[in-house]
Amino acid sequence: MGDWTRSISNSLVNDARFGWNHVVLNTGSTWDTKVGKFGEAIGIPNSNPGALIGLLGLDFGGGTPTQPGNGTLNNIGNSMVTQSFNSKVYQGDDSITWTRGRHTLKFGGEYMFDSIKVFYSGNSGQLGGMVFGPGLHRVTSPMRKFN
Repeated sequence: MGDWTRSISNSLVNDARFGWNHVVLNTGSTWDTKVGKFGEAIGIPNSNPGALIGLLGLDFGGGTPTQPGNGTLNNIGNSMVTQSFNSKVYQGDDSITWTRGRHTLKFGGEYMFDSIKVFYSGNSGQLGGMVFGPGLHRVTSPMRKFN
């Protein structure tokens, strides 16, 4: 932020201000490119959408993709929860204050530019996940009622 005030005369004052702000927040995981589309390579169809590489989160012992449960082998892979926030703000304004007798008039203008780019993959990530655990491995058929 900067401010420049100049007295042009006893009755005329110019005030110019400018500011700039840039905030960046990027979090997430990445896979080594040598891993490739590992999920599809081991036979899990559509587990690497688009050009995403890696292995989706496979969680054992129950829980959720973001909160895996307990077990000997908790999880392998990564659901790839990613977020990127990039905000840029530029602003400037200028005003002239004119005093004449008992009257004071102020004229001016302002320019503001906001560029906000946001990406959030969601809690299940870009690759997603599969959870295996108690109560999640049993398949119940509706036809059993009639047997």
